[in-house]
Amino acid sequence: MREEGRIYINELGKIVHRKVPTIRKWESDGKLPKHLLPHRGTKNWRYWTKAQVYGPRGIVVWMERNDMRPGKLISDPEKVDSHIENLRRPKYLSGHHIRSVKLLVANGKSRETIIKKIYPRTKYSKPEKLESALVKLFKKNGWEFPPKQRISRVSKANQQEIKRLENKIKSIASGS
Repeated sequence: MREEGRIYINELGKIVHRKVPTIRKWESDGKLPKHLLPHRGTKNWRYWTKAQVYGPRGIVVWMERNDMRPGKLISDPEKVDSHIENLRRPKYLSGHHIRSVKLLVANGKSRETIIKKIYPRTKYSKPEKLESALVKLFKKNGWEFPPKQRISRVSKANQQEIKRLENKIKSIASGS
């Protein structure tokens, strides 16, 4: 159970826009100043106090002072938020893929058709992973993505009834 006032490593990662292994590496490489090293809880989990994260000598201030923003070598400091957002785009979906999917959705194509058409053009290992990435992307942007089609099972009695009605329609159509 998490204790009040503790910020665990996964939460810290979200706060400072870094992955957990990066924060662990800062600790093991000695990059973090001594006063910013994590405490250890009962399960030996790393945690920081709010003062260590948000305080005047906290990690957030330390990162700003040392210009430790993501992609600092390639992005303008004024555009950090848009750069971070772009880093979070699904890994194997290019702008072309996204535009293609949006066009297919606009043309009323089913989820299954879209996945079948786009999957071969991506580097996803499974169609399910592509589908998951598309669902997350569309949800995040407030776009509509076609729902999964439900496959209904038709009972044997209903199959026979369908067959009988189809035969009746054929006989009516042929005029007999």
